Amino acid sequence: MTSRFVVPLILYWLGCGPASAAPPVVPEAVKLRARQKVDNGYIPGLVICMVNPDGRSYYRYGRVSQAPGSPATDEMALYEIASVSKTFTSVLLAQMVAAGDVSLTDTAGSLLPIGVQMPGNGGDAITLEQLANHSSGLPSTPPNLPATITDFTNQFENYSTDLFYEFLGQFTLPRTPGSQFEYSNAGMGLLGHILALSQNSDYETLLRERVLDPLGMFDTAIELDPFQKSRRAPGHHGVVERPPFEMNSLRAAGGIKSTAADLATYLEFQLGIRSGPISPALERSHQLSFDLPDTPGTPYDLGLGWWLWDGGDLVQHGGDSFGSTAFIGFRQSTGTGVVVLSNNRAHYPAGISDLGFHCLDTSELLDEVPATTPVPEAKLHKMIGDYGTVRIESLLGRPVLFVPSQQLRYTAYDNMTGGLATPDIGLDILMGFNYHPTSGDAISLSYRQNGGQPITFTRIRHPGQLSIALAAGALPIRLTVEGEGDRDYPLEVSGDLKEWLPSGTLNVWGEREEPLGDGTKYFRIREP
Repeated sequence: MTSRFVVPLILYWLGCGPASAAPPVVPEAVKLRARQKVDNGYIPGLVICMVNPDGRSYYRYGRVSQAPGSPATDEMALYEIASVSKTFTSVLLAQMVAAGDVSLTDTAGSLLPIGVQMPGNGGDAITLEQLANHSSGLPSTPPNLPATITDFTNQFENYSTDLFYEFLGQFTLPRTPGSQFEYSNAGMGLLGHILALSQNSDYETLLRERVLDPLGMFDTAIELDPFQKSRRAPGHHGVVERPPFEMNSLRAAGGIKSTAADLATYLEFQLGIRSGPISPALERSHQLSFDLPDTPGTPYDLGLGWWLWDGGDLVQHGGDSFGSTAFIGFRQSTGTGVVVLSNNRAHYPAGISDLGFHCLDTSELLDEVPATTPVPEAKLHKMIGDYGTVRIESLLGRPVLFVPSQQLRYTAYDNMTGGLATPDIGLDILMGFNYHPTSGDAISLSYRQNGGQPITFTRIRHPGQLSIALAAGALPIRLTVEGEGDRDYPLEVSGDLKEWLPSGTLNVWGEREEPLGDGTKYFRIREP
């Protein structure tokens, strides 16, 4: 694993870098690790861009989707950048301070509508700066959010402004504002919301007017236009596609989408390679705002929305949605920066933070990428089934773990011991199978999560269901069967529903076309 400390949620990773006297070059070791992550099925594709005063360099590998025939990824594909969005909200704050619209010491409550209450135990004293440097005392996730979740891959999508206001009025701060760091999606979401209210605007409109347009970042947005949607890289967990990530009232904390090309422009302005009217605000955003104690757990300080390392020389942020991962960082002393974008949920070994670190400093360690081998088709067919609490399915020739209680699907990988492994953030699942001694079919599943005790789930068998449809809208007819993936279903045919004759077999992996000829035919699955 990378030697840098990892900060969670939406998810953050950190980096550093050497000087250069020519256009930057993506290290060969990074390219190798990137290829391994893609080729072993952990991520569909990624884009890396390095910048310095002499130019840019890109490395692109993989595709925008795991689906066959999808286009190759490039620097114009739009990715969810998740919590990298927080740096834009903080730059917006710095710009508005420079313009005299607000002050860092203004209280959040003074900008909220009349009647909206701030949290108890000192919430009325929370300043805009404390929201930007995660010292407000507000939690990462509002406690009334879980009750709104209908899709566990899109947990913020139903969280409305009214619910946000309800949370503010009912929450009690655990400590005095400004006294301690606690990473907070709620705090950054509130910051963007009230900045927009102060200008009688909405967050995205204000961000575009004050930050994105002045920087020429026209492919960075929350709501995508049709052309941008056509270039969107859909989120994934391996081969499982995830829905677009939405943050509703907390969008200022993680709702932005962008391209590698646009984020390279962002880095060039941050580094002073380019300059413009908001350059002072950019510089202010990565100055020290909250000094953390130097401990093994917190080897960094906070700017306005940025992580500051090595005395503030290294400036970095990262983000992770439920289907994409972003890393952005730069070292001020060398004028070198890097963007890494991947449309896959961050987890070891699909994470990309190590790639960003190593691009900026080759002494930073790169993660090992475990090799995977495709589960043989015959073996996969015997695993697939309903085990009650979980199911094993197949997608694009890969095993998939389905958790019905949460309607969540995860790509599973051969763990090289006859079972499957499913990695995700905070989730490490190992599965082994018990097979029938004669047929070789899986009869139960041994399930172990996060190193806990194994639980055995017995396989539930379901009867096959035969479907008959017209092939291509006309004769002949097409026969398909839905049922167990490891079973051949014997078919019978009849012309009069009285006499039934054998008619071969069919399984869930195939179909069969049948000419009707002159007479009517009836088909059924023969009962065992």
